[in-house]
Amino acid sequence: MHELSPMRIAIAAATAREMDAIRQPTPPGSAGQGPLRLSYWTTGVGLLHATHALTARIRAERPGLVLQVGIGGAFDTVRHPVGSAACLARDGVADLGVREADGWRDVFEMGLTDPDTHPYRGGWLVNPHDRLLTRSGLAAATGVTVNRVSTDRDWIGDLERRLRPDIESMEGAALHYVCLMESVPFLQIRGVSNRVGERDKSAWQIAAALDSAAAALHRLLAILPENGHA
Repeated sequence: MHELSPMRIAIAAATAREMDAIRQPTPPGSAGQGPLRLSYWTTGVGLLHATHALTARIRAERPGLVLQVGIGGAFDTVRHPVGSAACLARDGVADLGVREADGWRDVFEMGLTDPDTHPYRGGWLVNPHDRLLTRSGLAAATGVTVNRVSTDRDWIGDLERRLRPDIESMEGAALHYVCLMESVPFLQIRGVSNRVGERDKSAWQIAAALDSAAAALHRLLAILPENGHA
C-alpha cells in the first residue's frame, strides 16, 4: 500500500459514457483540493485495451487505490436486479480455453496455467481487500470477463454450471490481474444494465445501472478520507 497524502485514487471506466456518468456530481477533492486527489482513466473496451491502459497508468502515477466502475450483465436478476450495483469479490476470464467434443476446458484444466500461481487463487483473480469490499456497502459478487458478450443460451448455461458467476463484463479481470500483479489496492463496481443474454436493448436499464454504480462510488469516496481503505 502507498501512504500518500492527499490520498491518490484512480477511477477507471471503459467508455466515455460510463465516465461521464460517474464523474457527476464531482466528489470532494477531485480537483486536488482536500483529502482526495482523483484521476480519471478511460481505458477502452475489452481485455486488451483495459490491461494496457491500466498497466501504463498505474506505473506512471502509482495511485494508492484503483476503482473501476461500469456496467455489466447479471446471470440472476433476482439476486442482482437490473438497475442495482454490486462489487466484485473475484473475477476471471471465462472464454480462455478450448471447446472439445466433451465440453469446454479452460487453460487451468488444460495444464497451461497453474490455478494457484500468483495472482490466481483456485483459478480466480480474488480481491484480497476484504475491508474495502465490505465498506462499499454493496453485495459481493463473482464476475466473469468475456471477449464477446454472451448471447448463446448453451454457452450461458455452461458458464453457469462451471463457474456460477453473478456478473459478466468485458474488462473486470483486467483490473484484478493488473492490480494484483502491481500490488495496488482495487475495487470493481458494476451497475447491472441487463440480464445476460438479453439482446432487446429496450429492456436494458443503462442509465439506472450507471446511477447506482455512481452512487456507490461517491458513497465510498465520502468515507475513504476518514478511515483509509485497507
